[in-house]
Amino acid sequence: MAGGQDLLNPLITLQRQLAHFDDQALIALANKGLLRRAGKDLEAMTPQVIESGSDLQVQVGEVIVTMPLTGPTQAQCSCPATGICRHILTVCLWLRSASLDRGLPSEESVEDAGDPAAPAIQPVTPDPRTESGARLSQISPVELSLDQIKKWAGKPRLQKATQQLAAGARYQIEAGEPLIVRFVDLNITCRYFCATGLAGMICSCKTTQVCVHRVMAILAYRQDQGIELDLPSPSATAQERVETPRSREQVIGTAQQLLTEAIAVGILHLSEATRQRWLTLAVSAQGVNLHRLGLALRGLADQLGLSLQRDAKADEAQLLGSMAHTYVLCQALLQSPHRTDWVGEARSQYRDVGQLDLIGMGAYHWQSPSGYAGLTLLFWDPVAQDWCTWSEARPQFHGSRFDPVIRYLQMGPWSGINSPAEAARGRIKLLGAKRNRHKRLSSAKQTRGVSLGPTSLEIILEQFPAGQRRFDEWSQLRRYLAETLPMGLQESDPNGPLVVIQPTEWGERHFDPISQRLLWELEDLQGQQLILEVPYRSIDQHRIQALEALDPVQSEVWGLVGRAFVRETGLGIDPLSLLVPSATGQSAVLPLSFPTSRSASSGPSASVAAGEPNPETEDLTSEPQEDLEITPDLSASPIDRQITTLLEQLQMLAEGGSHRLTEELRIDLHQQVQTLDQVGLGLLARHTQNLLETRELPHQILGLRYLCQLARQGLAKAQLLSSSLQQ
Repeated sequence: MAGGQDLLNPLITLQRQLAHFDDQALIALANKGLLRRAGKDLEAMTPQVIESGSDLQVQVGEVIVTMPLTGPTQAQCSCPATGICRHILTVCLWLRSASLDRGLPSEESVEDAGDPAAPAIQPVTPDPRTESGARLSQISPVELSLDQIKKWAGKPRLQKATQQLAAGARYQIEAGEPLIVRFVDLNITCRYFCATGLAGMICSCKTTQVCVHRVMAILAYRQDQGIELDLPSPSATAQERVETPRSREQVIGTAQQLLTEAIAVGILHLSEATRQRWLTLAVSAQGVNLHRLGLALRGLADQLGLSLQRDAKADEAQLLGSMAHTYVLCQALLQSPHRTDWVGEARSQYRDVGQLDLIGMGAYHWQSPSGYAGLTLLFWDPVAQDWCTWSEARPQFHGSRFDPVIRYLQMGPWSGINSPAEAARGRIKLLGAKRNRHKRLSSAKQTRGVSLGPTSLEIILEQFPAGQRRFDEWSQLRRYLAETLPMGLQESDPNGPLVVIQPTEWGERHFDPISQRLLWELEDLQGQQLILEVPYRSIDQHRIQALEALDPVQSEVWGLVGRAFVRETGLGIDPLSLLVPSATGQSAVLPLSFPTSRSASSGPSASVAAGEPNPETEDLTSEPQEDLEITPDLSASPIDRQITTLLEQLQMLAEGGSHRLTEELRIDLHQQVQTLDQVGLGLLARHTQNLLETRELPHQILGLRYLCQLARQGLAKAQLLSSSLQQ
């Protein structure tokens, strides 16, 4: 070594920086295999510092590694390998170590080697010729100005990152050194080191250039610290081209006009012409990329069609609720015309998420109201701590012969996986995986799967967090449902109700001939009851027969996977898979929709077409309706009774037409104003009073109907939280 302070300063600076690089950070730089080889190389040799200036040069065997003060992301090696090689990782491991046995001098020895009167060693200022981020060393992301971030990232990346965060990209932050930001939907982890600044950031996407994930991480942390995003002004896109037949404002205005006209006429007096106008406007909404509004209008047309046909499934109360929901959606779009969750999307965008290690937790088959049949597989992602699904759907009209039960046993869904049955009951590793924002996996050709063996109870206990998605106390389940219940225009998570439950006791079961449902009482540790419920449908024959033949004690059933819900009957679960102890080489997961070696022998043949309303398939069903919401039993609540009374009065007014506001109904509504105010529903009272005083009755009816729906959602949350605390 040349020796002296100029040499040892960068050595100590890099040592202090690399002390914060754990194995996961180094794996994000390269991969596990290279890190393992680097560790073996370090055991066989000792790197030697040969030169130092603004950068540190270290000889590793026959190659030379140049390590700048911005950290290993900008390191270079004289070997033929491109990117981060094992020699660079060897130097990182060496610098990270504080062992004198490996030739790395301690801070005390460095201070003794210099002038005794000299101050403690300070980090050397990085060379200004390096990337601009190097000049920002020792700076927290909060202290960075927007101009500095823009200069580092570039305007296009900054705009894209800002738009993705504004669209609701989910992230988790671990403050410290390093600062870690995880984007769970993208399966991406970014690390920011204050010692190296922007130039030393590490992203698990492994690109050496500044990626949009790094920019999103900086902005996400600033947002978490209370710094608002500077939203870029939307440029003229395909959403707003002048050649579209109508502008967005015109489509939204026309939708509101049609809705208020329908209320003025009365929903019992609507004709086929109204249905056709809604369908036509739905096409126009899709034309200006208002996909959620188009879907809602198409759903209204379908509901009105049932009413016109006098179909038994027709429900005028549900139709009014959907009209109010659509009306408020129009109001929201006028205020925030570019909000992604309100605008919607024509097709799901599947993004590369790299490698995924998934745990198969079952499968089920279903049939949508629009005539599609499909198969869905359930997976648990231990890293994101969330569910993933894969679905394949085919239409059942035009002579289609698609059978989900047969598809369950065929090849796929990814190369390297023998069948969906193998994936649904085992652990798999996906390489080159693609996933959309609803955690649906793509079966793209470039995705490859590797089977890692069957799912066991030990793995489930290890990877499922108790009290979050795995419950043995129903009070915790109620609290979880309260926290995930969507409010207002908020989109519901299709995987939100999926949970793992562990009953302590399996009580009585019976088939209710009135509701045509199989019911089974399940108790938790405190003796609280949860109802296992399966409605009788031809598609659920095997599930019902398997459950009727099941002896949970003899089969040693540990738990089950299903969808939790709360209705007037109480807390319930729709079972999808049983979880049982398994022998070596066997899976603990038994999907109830399919015959397995350990399930009941009775059941329909494999040719039975199975189906169920599909929460996974996009754009096949209409906008979610009020009856699909989680609504607990609030019949004993005086607040709920007043809301129910107001809903009945609004329904009566909407069905007959707003011109039918008789004096008798006006008196009833006036009394309702006083009652609502007394029970604490002042907002509903004021809007009811406005309805009596305004001439724009249709607007007030739709708005008040939506507020009633919102109030019941709030009461549902409060009731669930209250019952969970009491228990």
